Amino acid sequence: FSAYLYLNNVRSVSTGGGAFLELDGHVVEYDLQPGQSLLIDTGLLAAMTDTVQLSVEAVKGVKNMVLGGEGLFNTRVTGPGHVWLQTMPISGVAAALLPPLVLLRVVYQMDKLDREPGALLLALFFRGALAMVPILVLEVVADQFIDFFPWRPIVYLFLAYFVVPGFIEEGVKYRVLLRRTWNEPHFNHRFDGVVYGVFVSLGFAAVENVLYVLTSGFSTAVVRAIFSIPGHAMFGVVMGEAMSRAKWLEVHGQREQAGAARRRAWLLPAVLHGLYDFLLVGFGWVFYGYFAGLVVYVVRLLRQSAREDGPINL
Repeated sequence: FSAYLYLNNVRSVSTGGGAFLELDGHVVEYDLQPGQSLLIDTGLLAAMTDTVQLSVEAVKGVKNMVLGGEGLFNTRVTGPGHVWLQTMPISGVAAALLPPLVLLRVVYQMDKLDREPGALLLALFFRGALAMVPILVLEVVADQFIDFFPWRPIVYLFLAYFVVPGFIEEGVKYRVLLRRTWNEPHFNHRFDGVVYGVFVSLGFAAVENVLYVLTSGFSTAVVRAIFSIPGHAMFGVVMGEAMSRAKWLEVHGQREQAGAARRRAWLLPAVLHGLYDFLLVGFGWVFYGYFAGLVVYVVRLLRQSAREDGPINL
């Protein structure tokens, strides 16, 4: 995506009759008066009359690009004239789904021994996507509870951006992973848990990404592809690795240690996710340092898990 490509793909239609346009989602129309302007996401602009002036503006500041939801560029349309906006450009949906699918393929290709059946992986992906429903319900309830009390600002940020997203989102994903895979006959190699964890996590992330892109615009997909989607994948790697360790311990008769490893499979991703959101909100460059460190840690963990892969019962 680039603003240059967008501007150079604008097409002019002039006819004495009618014209057919394919617009996605709902169509919103505006009559702009002379000098009146709208600042919108670039992907939402569908059509305009030739009297409308168009310009593309870069979002100012790295923090605004990451936190503002608008992505990297916005479009300004200035009247007089008529503009048509589309609320759900299909390109936005494709851009939202591409990063999770790419990461899924990368992790799947790392599973060199006894790869998992496609039906199982699809089931995990869609169960992760459906996890959005209970997560939304629980987060709405938790947010209502937090908003009811007059917390100090730092405590409010901690509860709203560390506890709620970290422990609720990772908790629901953990339950999905545990219930579907713990007694799964194909869960027989150490790397299997990593694959399962990533598929569940990115199933949720794919739905979340589509919702963000449809509400905040196409260019949001660019920023989320750099931070949010890899973040969810990394939380899935950590959860899945701990789940595989728990499975190995139980198969070898170490039930107490297996229980501790299962708890770690929820708590460690929850803490890492909570820190991600908490630092992202108000700690600027500390967040970027944390994210870089998280990438290094998870890449090493992923490579080690792939290198040490083998049958769980040995």
